[in-house]
Amino acid sequence: MARRIDDALLTLARDPGAPFRWGELLIRIGEAEDLLASRPKFTAEARLKPAPRLSMDWLDLARDGSVEFRLAAAIASQVAPGKGSGALGPIRANCIPLDLQRRQPTFAAGAGALLKDPAVVWRRGDLVTSLASVAQRRLVDGARLGLGGFPLVGNIFPGLHDVDLFIRGATDDVRIAALARGLMALDWEKCGTEHRTRVNQEPADGRPMALHAIFRLTHLSEPLDDAAVGLDRAPLRLLLAGRLDAAARVAIQRLVSSGMHPKVRMVAGSAALARRLAASLSIPIARADLNRLKRAVTKPEESC
Repeated sequence: MARRIDDALLTLARDPGAPFRWGELLIRIGEAEDLLASRPKFTAEARLKPAPRLSMDWLDLARDGSVEFRLAAAIASQVAPGKGSGALGPIRANCIPLDLQRRQPTFAAGAGALLKDPAVVWRRGDLVTSLASVAQRRLVDGARLGLGGFPLVGNIFPGLHDVDLFIRGATDDVRIAALARGLMALDWEKCGTEHRTRVNQEPADGRPMALHAIFRLTHLSEPLDDAAVGLDRAPLRLLLAGRLDAAARVAIQRLVSSGMHPKVRMVAGSAALARRLAASLSIPIARADLNRLKRAVTKPEESC
């Protein structure tokens, strides 16, 4: 692993202006972190640590204009929302066991080995399963802590068209997963407006996808236009079981119970589509786009 990082550094030194090379180095950093986590006894005994917090400059240096980078950066930027949810930590805590009491990244260790943290559900190389498992785990832990909203919020966001491509399976999932793991090492607490603008300035968004809208609106971190949709683990559980029609019925009922008036009443689709919809819940959406999703699948109150 050290050799692969050295090779990435040498390649970068020959072409320091190439975003792709910076992305490759980030991928190697994420791989090294995963390798350490996979050797809990050795890592604890050697007192090794995860990658330190990296400057937000890395975001600009590695930004290659691809949909994969925008999705990876958005996924990696997610943290626990508000007060009372700090125990959940950033999404990085769903990938490796982290000691969340420390400012600098540190592995959570016990008696001679890294802790077996049930929150660690990320599977290297399997983006769809990893994202769906993160969403499922966050719902469980959020309920345990009495949180009212979906306990993941992004610092930066992809476009709806990017998410649509992911749901349709038109993205390089392996690259998204690898980039996301490296980008999780960035110091997202220092993410500012300028970083959001630079990442999200690429293509114009397409039309909101109705299926995405239905499930995203039932997994909000905070109320949208004073419409609070209570969290329910059933839609995600049904999506993971491949039962898209049943999951949609439950989600639509949740929207109705919150005072919304969905235009969609029945849906159908494959088990693979259901799993990708489940995974999409761990991709953050900007508030303006959440409003677009709402307008796309619900009727205005005055027309009902």
